[in-house]
Amino acid sequence: DWVVYHYDSVNEVSGRIVSSLQLIAARLHPCHTIDVGTINVVKNDVPPPFGEYTMVNTIALWPATDKYQPAFMKGVEDSNGYVTPFELFTFLISAASHADTKECLAQIKASMNEEEVTWL
Repeated sequence: DWVVYHYDSVNEVSGRIVSSLQLIAARLHPCHTIDVGTINVVKNDVPPPFGEYTMVNTIALWPATDKYQPAFMKGVEDSNGYVTPFELFTFLISAASHADTKECLAQIKASMNEEEVTWL
């Protein structure tokens, strides 16, 4: 499974989301079946249908079982870049396709304290 932040420009909002994802990536270190990345779909001239995600900031989970059917996190475009780790883990657990990924994510989410749930 791959978590990818698709964005169309570098600005304050994308900067906040990238910062959140960097922290999430560090927490995902024990999970060997999921990776995190970012891509500027305009600058990298990503072709359709993937380049069509440039209208809003989009976090997608590209599942290991069906790479052509990504799941998109709802509300990212309305969050102004404030996406909590708890929200992200909830999305990832529901969208992940690999059983080991789901199990690892659930364990990390369960171990989060209140401060971690709301950081950033």
